[in-house]
Amino acid sequence: RLFVADRANSRIQIFDQAGTFVRMFGSKGSGPKQFSDPSGIVVAKGMVYVADTGNSRVQVFSSDGIFLSQVTYQTEKDEMKAPVDLAVDVQNRIYALEADNKVRIFDASGVQTGAFGVKGKGTEGFNAPQDLAVDDRGNIYVSDSGNFKLKKFDQQGRLLGSIGAEGD
Repeated sequence: RLFVADRANSRIQIFDQAGTFVRMFGSKGSGPKQFSDPSGIVVAKGMVYVADTGNSRVQVFSSDGIFLSQVTYQTEKDEMKAPVDLAVDVQNRIYALEADNKVRIFDASGVQTGAFGVKGKGTEGFNAPQDLAVDDRGNIYVSDSGNFKLKKFDQQGRLLGSIGAEGD
């Protein structure tokens, strides 16, 4: 099945392998199974994770669209803001890429275990990051569109390498 974030209508649409519409779930709002600008989606081990960008959270659903839980993070000094893309690794850790130039790492129960990134250039800097992926070894890849680079990090947020440069 293919899960598509219908950002304009605040819902998730599901299609089969032939491209035929199967069903949808969600509506506009801030409660469970409601969205404000849903964006990144990842399906892993029968669960669907949705970056609910406008509500600054990740919602978790069964593959049938049943709400299971949500992941948020807020303290006096820090909070998750506008996640735009997600990844889930083999240990069910959730990685959330924020429009606010940060990667957050959560364990399978939704407890934040790490975070890295700041606005800017250099090894830790992001400028309008767009996409996120994690490989089987736990390396984290971020497409940093504003810095014209694809960056590779370890689990502690240390830069392992990058490719790309601004074109003509």
